[in-house]
Amino acid sequence: MGLGVLLLQLGFILSYLGAFHSPTPHRIPVEVVAPAQ
Repeated sequence: MGLGVLLLQLGFILSYLGAFHSPTPHRIPVEVVAPAQ
């Protein structure tokens, strides 16, 4: 079980570092949701 946890943590660390490798957003739609007033 310990090895699986270490591999899972390693995967999170690699994805975290990969996200900051090129931080420019690639075609991410941004929408604002608010209640109508």
